This record gives sequence, C-alpha cells and structure tokens, in this order.
Amino acid sequence: MEEKINKLNDCIGSNPNLTDEAKENISYYFGKIVEKLSDYNYDNYGSILSRLSIVPDDTISCYSAIDIDTSTIRVNLSRMQEDMVDWENVVLIDLLSMGSKITSNEGLRRGIATNMVTNVIGDEGEKSLYPLENILTSLLGDAVGADVLLDANFNSGLEGISNYLSRVGVSEDEPKKLFQLYDELGTSPTSFADAEEIIVDMFSRIAESGIYTNEELDRRFCYLSGNIITGRKDLEVFPHYDFSSLTGFEKVSAKLGEIMGNPVSFTEIDEELPFFEDEPPVIK
Repeated sequence: MEEKINKLNDCIGSNPNLTDEAKENISYYFGKIVEKLSDYNYDNYGSILSRLSIVPDDTISCYSAIDIDTSTIRVNLSRMQEDMVDWENVVLIDLLSMGSKITSNEGLRRGIATNMVTNVIGDEGEKSLYPLENILTSLLGDAVGADVLLDANFNSGLEGISNYLSRVGVSEDEPKKLFQLYDELGTSPTSFADAEEIIVDMFSRIAESGIYTNEELDRRFCYLSGNIITGRKDLEVFPHYDFSSLTGFEKVSAKLGEIMGNPVSFTEIDEELPFFEDEPPVIK
C-alpha cells in the first residue's frame, strides 16, 4: 500500500499544472482512498495525476465537467459556493471517474466514485452530490457485492459486472437495461424505480443460485430492503433537491414482497449495509 501511495505521490509532485496546495490536498484525499482500498490497481491513475489540470469555468451549467483525453476538470466555483457543495469531493469524484475502467456509462461510474468518496472521506457540503446515482449504486452493491463494483471500476469494467451476474443466472438483458437506466436518471420519472426493480430481480436470481446460506441471505435481504427504505427517505429530505416527480415505487414494494412470499412492511426494516463492509462468496 505504501508503495502505491508513494508512486502516486510522485506523479502528483511531477505535475506542472497544479499548485502546491492542490497537490497537497489531492495527495491527502487520494491517499485515503488507497489506504481503504489497497488491493486494487491504481496504475491507470498515475498518468492522470501527472498531467491533471483543474480549470475554473463558470460558464458550464453543472458543478464540473471532465475531459478524459486531456485529464482536465473544469469547475464552476461560483455555483459550488452558491449551493455550498463540498468542492473537494467534486474534484475527487471526477478524478476517480476519469481513471475508471467503466468507460461507457457515466452514471454508474459516478455512482461508484461517489460511494467511494462519501464512505471513505465523508461529505461536508450542505448539498449532497449525485444522490440518485449514489443511492442506486449502494443498492446494486447490496445485491452483487461491493467488491464486484470496485473490481469493475479498477479492473474489469462493465463486463466484470455482467459476467458475475451471468454466472449466478441473471439474464444478460437485465444488466443492459440497468446500465441504460443509469443514463436516464433525472430525465424520466420512472427510471429510478425501474432500476430498483431490476436490482431486486437480480438479487432474487442470486438468491436462487444457492451461493448464500439462508442466514446470510436473510441478512442481505434485510440490508437491501433497508437501503431501499432509507434511500426513499433521503430522496424526500435532500436539501436543495426536489424528487417529488419520481414514481413507480409501489412495484418495487410488490417485487420485494414476492421474494419474501408476503407483503413487505417498509416501517419495520431499517438497516443499511456499509458499501465496503464485506465480500460476497467467490463464484467460480
């Protein structure tokens, strides 16, 4: 781990485009990620860190925009200050996204990066970053295991997730639909619930595969259900967001009830599985 951090710090130190303060901040926060997730390959990030540019640009409509080819992050500092978001997290999420092996799905890539940052670093901003992507990725991590998502980010790309699901009996069409819905988040009122439903279906197939003991299966189902409940509660109270137009949650409740064999009470289950808590069984 120390060797990985030192290698990345050398790349940051050699970067002529960053101020000393920026180098110090990136070195500190990126080092925290590596400490927590030391088993993964960060070689892809070395070249990015050695030429990364962070350019103020208040003309963009979002908080930031990345150019992977040039390792450039454009940041709308005025909007970040106005909304009181954690600007360091914005940059770190973008940086992790730029080096991700998931190259064809911005929503999932951003969801994984946001989960990494909020779980390892925290979020000091008053406005949460990318809540739909963040919540949905937490649910996907409950279903397939966080290590599958992290391996996809650092090594195998979308194919790693699809291959894992295929080995436990999930149709190849389901992850394709899910990845498409990630790109539709925020533009369709049903996309979030549609994606939730697919994740619950995936969990059902995983349960039928027999890789979990009944005790472990019950525990993971409670976590998945709890995170669905918590996610909905969060969507109701996120400061600076209005998700009242989102629909379709009733069918997700019905789908969970089908798995349990009886109606699910969303007032009794309220547990969360930390994104990095443990690993699922190895599928051979």
